[in-house]
Amino acid sequence: MRNAAYIVNRYLLLGVAAVCFLGMGALSFLGYEMGSDAPSNFTKIHPVAYLLIGASLINLSRIENKAAIIWGYGNNKHEFRLLGLVVIIFAYLYATKNLSSVSFIVDTLLCPVLIALNFSYYPEQLKWNTRKWCVQLILLNSYVAIGERLFSVNLFPVTAHFGDIFRSTALLGHPLNNALITLVVFIYVAAVAIPVKRKIYIMTVLFTALICFGARGALYVSILALLLLFIIPAFVSRSPYFKKINKANIILLVAGMLGMLVYLTLNTTLGERLVDASFYDSSAEVRTQAFDVIDINEIGQYLGAKSQDDIDTMSYYAEVEIIENFFIIWILKFGLLITAVLLLLLYRLFYARIPIRSGIKKHIMVLLLFAGAATNNSLATNTQTLSIFVILFSLTGLDDGANNHI
Repeated sequence: MRNAAYIVNRYLLLGVAAVCFLGMGALSFLGYEMGSDAPSNFTKIHPVAYLLIGASLINLSRIENKAAIIWGYGNNKHEFRLLGLVVIIFAYLYATKNLSSVSFIVDTLLCPVLIALNFSYYPEQLKWNTRKWCVQLILLNSYVAIGERLFSVNLFPVTAHFGDIFRSTALLGHPLNNALITLVVFIYVAAVAIPVKRKIYIMTVLFTALICFGARGALYVSILALLLLFIIPAFVSRSPYFKKINKANIILLVAGMLGMLVYLTLNTTLGERLVDASFYDSSAEVRTQAFDVIDINEIGQYLGAKSQDDIDTMSYYAEVEIIENFFIIWILKFGLLITAVLLLLLYRLFYARIPIRSGIKKHIMVLLLFAGAATNNSLATNTQTLSIFVILFSLTGLDDGANNHI
């Protein structure tokens, strides 16, 4: 019989994953108000942060020799470096009186570091179960999105306005946040060694959800992930997983999936927003206009953080209502130097922790993540995108086909 500690850890990990898939609308329905409606500063922070802080304290209490944490730096150097930078960001913004985004820093940057550090204390089987749970949750989220689009009703509406054409919000709130997290799971499913039919089914559901969210950027990057992480490796990789796959079946299944998605986009209401928006519209223009906020000829003035008043003034003169690019927002909020180091440390952490033997494939996966993130501003808001990425890729044996029955 499994001991109590194992059971507690099991439900703690599953709970962390489940809460990651609750957006502002769903949390508001449950009585946890975030954003401008938050009754206090404490609820501006996503509840998953409190779960992770609790898990950190539990794991810390289990270490009899606290000095071992310091000696264990070598095994977790990427995590500790990123954690140190997050602390520096807090201190720097506090010193410059620009600490107006505490909840964003905690939810978006601190939580994935805590997950990466804490996961080292749990058995591999528990981590696998958590990843399977994540895939089931994204499928549930996708089913909700499809249902919302079919009936043109948002179950957990958020206050933001998303244009004249209906867009699903599902459990994660904003369509773009939904799309980016769906993309993260898509990258995982495309890369992991699972039965082909199961893989195609999951990817088809996720593709359909992306159409319902009306998120072109995430949809295009997902197609690229399908090509680079599954289709091409299926024909060139020498791994046992791809060697035993029938190549003709892959062609038929992928062609059938893409054909169905094209039909749904062009001939049903699910793809109404994508057809209306085409390849470039005012929404896409807003994303490119974000670069107008920064004067490349005066790049030296962006080395340090800007106050929110300064950001608003710069946006006004650049005639940019919303900065729809997280890179630009990070540069303005943190300064160019800190942003460059932050991106570097995130990249190195993700690359180091993806348990795939192919270095090229690992680079592709991280680059796909940032390519998708660059199409919207989700990483400059309260999002669990990076936390879910860390949950999915903080384990061993991802591409050996063992226990990958998600």
